[in-house]
Amino acid sequence: MGRYSYLALLIWLCLACHPKAEPLAQREAESRLEPALRSLPAEPAKRLERPAAAPSAQSVQWRPVPDPNSEPRKRTHSKPAAAEPEPPKPAPPPAVKKETPAPPKAESPAEPAFDPQTISQEVYDTAKFDAQKLIGSLNMIIRAKDYNAWVKNLADDYFRSISAPGYLKKISESPALKSRKIRITSPRDYFNYVVVPSRAEDQVDDIEFVSPSRIKAYRITPQGQRLRLYDLEKIGNNWKIID
Repeated sequence: MGRYSYLALLIWLCLACHPKAEPLAQREAESRLEPALRSLPAEPAKRLERPAAAPSAQSVQWRPVPDPNSEPRKRTHSKPAAAEPEPPKPAPPPAVKKETPAPPKAESPAEPAFDPQTISQEVYDTAKFDAQKLIGSLNMIIRAKDYNAWVKNLADDYFRSISAPGYLKKISESPALKSRKIRITSPRDYFNYVVVPSRAEDQVDDIEFVSPSRIKAYRITPQGQRLRLYDLEKIGNNWKIID
């Protein structure tokens, strides 16, 4: 292809260098040259390539040039931050035990009220005789001022009650003793200053049952007034003073 191009260029130069040639001869030469030029294969058009663009300033990464006189920088490895401890989980609420209600307790039947009419005449007469005998014996003990013998006829609870400081103080504040400036500080004082002056001449005229084992002993005045002397309780086979 380069050879034909060169030949065509040479012919064109020759014609251009002879301007006085006849136009006819020139046209004949051009007509003979035109088929030769057409028969030449067309040269493919060259693709113009765009020159590569220079790298922009933004795409160039700047790196500092190390100073040969400076000491190499030691790399420090940062320790990972310690993980924060998780807050303690709240303790589960205590299990509530369902209490099974206890079955209702069977109520013990109430004791029937005591009826004195249930005491037979024989039991009444025997209890009255025993009370009169006890009080007669106490009169002799009191006249003799025998404190120990008197204590033997007292129930244990009654002896403890008359030995209490509060009871003794209350007795000491009675008008009869306070006027005489007598202070009761013991059961013996109570026996000497209260029992001996007032209980040496007692007499049982009647009794009243308050339970099958308890009675009240009374003295009846000439005017018909009932004066309570003692409360007695049968403990074992003996009657004891309980009040």
